[in-house]
Amino acid sequence: MTTATQLSDAQWCFLDLLVRSKQRGASRVNRHELLYSSALPAVVRMRLVFAGLTMPAEFVVIHGQHDFELTEAGQRLYDLRFGRGAEPASATSIADRVIALPDLTGGTRG
Repeated sequence: MTTATQLSDAQWCFLDLLVRSKQRGASRVNRHELLYSSALPAVVRMRLVFAGLTMPAEFVVIHGQHDFELTEAGQRLYDLRFGRGAEPASATSIADRVIALPDLTGGTRG
């Protein structure tokens, strides 16, 4: 198993993005959405996608050629590093600006 210390900073940022996406109701993130986002400089977008492509399969699964999905082990790893005891970690809101996420925070889904 890969240890948490072996992940790069870009991979931790990528995990953060996937955790926030999952919290907002998007189980998968398309790499084209990351690559063509105008919210980040091109070099950052490329590093995030590369980080996703090089993530250990135990933490992130790639569906087809373009969709990334966080695994339960990836969620546990993120919570272990950024959570507080038994309390799960809250992801940053950068993903809200980088990719289009559904807003499931208030009310019912239609």
